[in-house]
Amino acid sequence: MRRVLIGTPSHDGRIDVHYAHSLMQTARLCWQQEIDLHEIYLAYDAIIQNARNDLVALAIEHKFDDLIFIDSDQEWEPSWPIRLLARPPPSHGGQTGSKPVWATTTNGPIG
Repeated sequence: MRRVLIGTPSHDGRIDVHYAHSLMQTARLCWQQEIDLHEIYLAYDAIIQNARNDLVALAIEHKFDDLIFIDSDQEWEPSWPIRLLARPPPSHGGQTGSKPVWATTTNGPIG
């Protein structure tokens, strides 16, 4: 079974509700695809590079097959990690867009 780690740095120790929803939906899809999905959060490190380096070290130490970085304020299409993992090796990158409108307003989505 493929072992995948979603590594999430969080400088303030919080995750966004949209992140949590996306992660739960992704976990369900991974279970259906027989992908062993784990997540780890590194909080309170203001230097993002240090947090990411620590996540890489943890992924290697615990023998994960893949590591996906997703920031704690991101929302994503739940099937995106599975589609990314389906691509041929050796490595891949995916890019998210800028924060959605709901992340920059106080009253939720506009429109």
